[in-house]
Amino acid sequence: MNELNGNEKYYYFEVHLVSNKTHIDSIHKGVLCFIQDNCLVLFSADIKTNYSYARIGRIKDVEHLSEVVGSRDISVEIKSFIK
Repeated sequence: MNELNGNEKYYYFEVHLVSNKTHIDSIHKGVLCFIQDNCLVLFSADIKTNYSYARIGRIKDVEHLSEVVGSRDISVEIKSFIK
């Protein structure tokens, strides 16, 4: 995932995956969502926003998330979307 603004990582898929975005005023650290129908975003800090997103999940243990992902591009493996 590519670094953006020091508080989020993003990745563009080659296929379009979602279309059910909703306006969100704020996003919390650890939230995983789509900002476009093919762009996955992971937030490593709480932010205020004016954009629409499709939330798909979150990381439960975010205590050290900012330090782990840092301010560089990262590799992410998603093992399951199902609990």
